[in-house]
Amino acid sequence: MRHLLILPLLLASAACEEKKPDWAKADAPGTALPAQVCAKVKQGLESLAKGGFDYTDKGEATLPVDAWGQMAPQQRDQLANTLAYQASCASGATSDAQSVSIRGDDGSVLMRRTVSTRVGMGDLLSGD
Repeated sequence: MRHLLILPLLLASAACEEKKPDWAKADAPGTALPAQVCAKVKQGLESLAKGGFDYTDKGEATLPVDAWGQMAPQQRDQLANTLAYQASCASGATSDAQSVSIRGDDGSVLMRRTVSTRVGMGDLLSGD
């Protein structure tokens, strides 16, 4: 008898489940990132470009070797992530393995990695 009382509650809670947009579904690779995210990424990269930093829409960048040496590891990781998101914004699709390549102004390879640009609603709402 108790099980019969729980069943309507379960059905009601399932019907109230929030619908996520396609880009926020964790299992929806290849969907476009929201324009707000792309605008914020572009703004961040444009501010860096004023200091001898060049980037492409393919996840590639060149910057002064001295500047790279002064960056903390977390800043380097953030730069790689930002470049990956810029590439995803430019292509119009997220990726499980967006290639990122950062070179020094002397031509040396400073970082090469792949970054997942798939995001969920929680990822977007947790940051500012």
